[in-house]
Amino acid sequence: MQIGDWAATPDLKDIYREIRELGLETNLAELEAFGFTVIEGALSPDEVEATRDKIIEISEQRLGRKLDLDSEQDYEDLTFIPFLLVFASAAKLHFEGPEETGFLARLVVPAAILGFFTTAVSIVLAVLPPPDATDRALAIVKILGGTAVLLAAGATVYLRGRKGGSGEAGAQAAQ
Repeated sequence: MQIGDWAATPDLKDIYREIRELGLETNLAELEAFGFTVIEGALSPDEVEATRDKIIEISEQRLGRKLDLDSEQDYEDLTFIPFLLVFASAAKLHFEGPEETGFLARLVVPAAILGFFTTAVSIVLAVLPPPDATDRALAIVKILGGTAVLLAAGATVYLRGRKGGSGEAGAQAAQ
């Protein structure tokens, strides 16, 4: 494709030419399609190690403790929560979106419900402490307490957003 001097995209033509010159067009497509890409050789092994060490150092400072990278489990039970949101959103969008009657459209809600409940059961099972936990009651309290705090924070952000929002989105809604 020829990159012209199009009036509609005056800033993009130079950026895209540079992307093409650097051979990053495939990476750009991956980034758009998958939300991430890997650029081989962008950093030397020493730069990767230094960056990793700095991320760990900052994380340990913020947490106030040393990280055990081989067996860290503090946030392990939270990895399923985004999946709950995806499945709930799929069902909600199906009912609020345009009427579709195809075979796949009829599978959206049952698949979303099955995915939601499977994920919810996984979360419940993740709350159970490992068999080698020294204080099982404390482990459960920490997991449930952390979950409650995160849910309360999420609910607060959601409810504040529903009351009118703020910033540009709120200003547009007010007009």
